[in-house]
Amino acid sequence: MPAPWIALIAAMWAVLATLAVLVLGVIRRIDQLQPTPPSATAPRPALAGPTLGHSPPIVPGYEELASRSFEHRPRIVLFLSSSCRMCVRVAEDLRSTSNEPAEHAHLGDVELVLVTDPDGADCFGDVSSLVVSQLDGKLSERWQIPGTPYAVAIGHDGDVRASCFVTNVAQLYKIAGTLQAV
Repeated sequence: MPAPWIALIAAMWAVLATLAVLVLGVIRRIDQLQPTPPSATAPRPALAGPTLGHSPPIVPGYEELASRSFEHRPRIVLFLSSSCRMCVRVAEDLRSTSNEPAEHAHLGDVELVLVTDPDGADCFGDVSSLVVSQLDGKLSERWQIPGTPYAVAIGHDGDVRASCFVTNVAQLYKIAGTLQAV
């Protein structure tokens, strides 16, 4: 075989090996990506959670979630699904980081409210004392929740301060920190 063909084949194998290493590196890092909660001025997709700076929509049967008189306390409404593996992992992380009994689970002074499907109420019921089971998905639809696990941070005044997908408890603590700073 002539020398140019040998060099071409060797270069092709070098490029292929480099691509394989890059793909494996991306696959390894994909689970470690940590998006930050958006600010009120950051651009967001049109259908990604309730409007920042406004009260979330009131949905019949779930009025207490959007109420301004919700103990005048900041809260994070965390949407989880029993069929979502990431949701199960976030719930397990919440269980493992809590030093207090589950009935008093807080993220600092921020109340944690879980919204889930009926099966999720059984799966995640021990993570927080406030678990809302939605049968029809109307709450997720009206609040424009794009998927799970998704957190909506509501300030003590009842307005939405942040909303984003969460993949770990550290993100929930970061969102809770922004609520406590307000």
